[in-house]
Amino acid sequence: MATTGFQASNLSDAIQVINQMLDWRLVDEAVTEDCSDHERDLEYRKSVTCRVFMGFTSNLISFGVRDIVRFLLHHRVTFPCSEANSSLSNGGIEDLIKCLAPTFIGDLSLPGAYLRSKGLNRIGGGLPKYHICNANMMRNGADYAVFINTAQEYDGSDSGARSDEAVSWGKIRGSVKTVKVHCDATIAFPLLVAETFATRVKPHH
Repeated sequence: MATTGFQASNLSDAIQVINQMLDWRLVDEAVTEDCSDHERDLEYRKSVTCRVFMGFTSNLISFGVRDIVRFLLHHRVTFPCSEANSSLSNGGIEDLIKCLAPTFIGDLSLPGAYLRSKGLNRIGGGLPKYHICNANMMRNGADYAVFINTAQEYDGSDSGARSDEAVSWGKIRGSVKTVKVHCDATIAFPLLVAETFATRVKPHH
């Protein structure tokens, strides 16, 4: 995939960055003068791994990646961030609706008035990238960053902003490699997880 070109190459780069993130241990870094005795302990330093933030919109759950998100929460992701995390927002309502009755994949171009007349709701969402990047600004920037979305920069959206924008604010460290995969997340995200997080989980016999 690395030599295929276009977004396949970006996806390959994203897999590489995430595997670097998962491989990192505090023991890889030099001990600084301000470290406490506890932080200098070799076994402790071997045990400290990256804190993993994962941002996703709740509509991804509706479109088939629920089990993948659940897998990540169970095995490795430390801080999930979606609309469902903040009170009973769009994501929380969506999850509640899916508990009450069956849900179906529909046609996103159907007229809203028609759907309403049938008692159907079309659910969308926004990206929590902004909140994750802001949280990392408080620690002088993230050490790793991978984005998967189809947003573009021309309309000034945060989702479409290049990683350089986040670097300029101190949300991502300037010294790290960042990757943006311009792709439907329901395609790229499962492939990404399969080549990173999933390879590190021992199968149950």
